[in-house]
Amino acid sequence: RLRVERHRRPSALLRCQVCISSVQAGCVAHNAQLRRTSLAPIAANQHPRVGIKRPQSSARAGTSMAALRLVALLAAAPLAGANVMGIDYGTEFMKVALVQPGAPLEIVTNSVSKRKSETVVAFVRGERLFASDAYGTLSRKPDQAYARLTEYLGRADAHPAVETLRAKSYFPTTARFNETRGALALGAPAGTTEGYGGDWDEWAPEELVAMILTYAKDITRAYGGNVVRDCVITVPAFATQLEREALVAAAELADLRVLSLVEANTAAALQFGLDRKYDEPRRVLIYNVGSESVQASVVEYSTFLEKAGAGKNKTVGQFEVLGKGWRTGAGGFHVDLALAELIADGFNEKWKTKKKGKAGDVRTLSRPMAKIRAAAKKTKEVLSANEKIPVNIPSLHDDIDFSMTVTRAELEAA
Repeated sequence: RLRVERHRRPSALLRCQVCISSVQAGCVAHNAQLRRTSLAPIAANQHPRVGIKRPQSSARAGTSMAALRLVALLAAAPLAGANVMGIDYGTEFMKVALVQPGAPLEIVTNSVSKRKSETVVAFVRGERLFASDAYGTLSRKPDQAYARLTEYLGRADAHPAVETLRAKSYFPTTARFNETRGALALGAPAGTTEGYGGDWDEWAPEELVAMILTYAKDITRAYGGNVVRDCVITVPAFATQLEREALVAAAELADLRVLSLVEANTAAALQFGLDRKYDEPRRVLIYNVGSESVQASVVEYSTFLEKAGAGKNKTVGQFEVLGKGWRTGAGGFHVDLALAELIADGFNEKWKTKKKGKAGDVRTLSRPMAKIRAAAKKTKEVLSANEKIPVNIPSLHDDIDFSMTVTRAELEAA
């Protein structure tokens, strides 16, 4: 069942009539009249909002590696002889695959030789940072970094995921409904726009996702030696039509041609069945625990005979998705938030003791909470295989070094 948000399409932005650039408050370059139109690819040199210079510094998921391979294979099918990207774009990480004629499928590595890149973009001293660089900025300067952008795409401000980010994540990012666009907009502090020739105070989520997709295109070019614009992108099973259109709009802003959007579990099911043939129908459960949600699909594999000529028959495999289900708000990120609350409570007690009752609530401070979220994520990973872990955060706030021990029982209770 798809939850349909009742608001205007997010793929409509205001554009300058001279350079057709995507703007919200006026075209800096031409100061021309604005008009409403659909999103289309924009050249990098047409407008400072899109043509932001590449960062000079170096630059971490949705589904399994099997799903990523299938995304690329599906993309290559209709374009024999063309290079194609497969992008497994998750809420927290993304992976990119490259298919080239006459070569096996390859998983693209980024500038720090990682196959997995964080879907975060940060703005520091006039440069854009991506992947691990941007993720590090998220802890040091959280007001200049944007994460979990897919949770804003094509959604209203009353969407449960947006409400969770606003009330429980303690991100400094402010989301508000832009009546002009008919979709969400994210606050743009001066630190994220200085040096780009603009004075706007909002970013469209599509713009920020487009920057990350441009980064995916750049690392693919560096890895394969050619610019690749054709791509297939994964989406969760619960993505609404508006959310899918917003993702396609972001890809078009990044000058990518989306051949198809593929549900992540379906892509994984296809990969699983590529080299398997069952004489009798066989049902398999595809289970996917991500950062935002838990998804499951029941798939039935079977075979049929196809005439191959000269009186011979060929056995061909096939599969059918019998059903699928999901639960949003039950992903790994929500475990991080529960642990962050536990750590924040512990620090508040120590803070109150040290300051003799004159302390506040650390949850109101974005930078300490960013450190706490990072520590909570590491704690979750260690507790998956251990009974307890010491948590140490030096100089968390107000010159206080914080340490505590978290057990698996406390995690499960949280």
